[in-house]
Amino acid sequence: MIRSVLLPLGRALTERNFHTTGIYGLREIVTTKNGKVITVEGRIIPSPREGHLVKRDPKIENNSCILCQLSFDIKHTDVLILKQFVTKRGTMIDRKQTGLCVAQYRRISQLVAMAQEAETWEGKTDVSNREGFKKFNTYYDEKTISTYCKNKWMNKLYIKPKLLCKSGHDNKLKKD
Repeated sequence: MIRSVLLPLGRALTERNFHTTGIYGLREIVTTKNGKVITVEGRIIPSPREGHLVKRDPKIENNSCILCQLSFDIKHTDVLILKQFVTKRGTMIDRKQTGLCVAQYRRISQLVAMAQEAETWEGKTDVSNREGFKKFNTYYDEKTISTYCKNKWMNKLYIKPKLLCKSGHDNKLKKD
């Protein structure tokens, strides 16, 4: 067990030998007594929060990024989700560290920029120093976000999360 602590964090989690809680679900301990034999059994029970859990789309492959698997439609107003991909200094975390595909990483970085322009991002921008048209507030219509992203990415195809990971979506963007 000491060896796994010294390994990088990703490997240490997969090589654990014991757990304080079950990884695969909740277990109920049932003891039965038949004569002199006592049987202790751990039965897997369904989670009481089963209705509140996020379900993955079964059509999408498991080797895709997490945003593609869950097929969320994240917008620039979802600041709490977007903050998970940004460091304290305000820079985007590396794509390999986040585990996002190329298309979702571009999309998230664009949504972060949109959130900063719309001033929904707390404490990042100083409005008093702006000049010209930038001193006015920026508003985005929810229906036109895909058009805005398409123009910003130099006419590259804006792909909605539900259509992203049909297999090899990273390769599709490299061919363009």
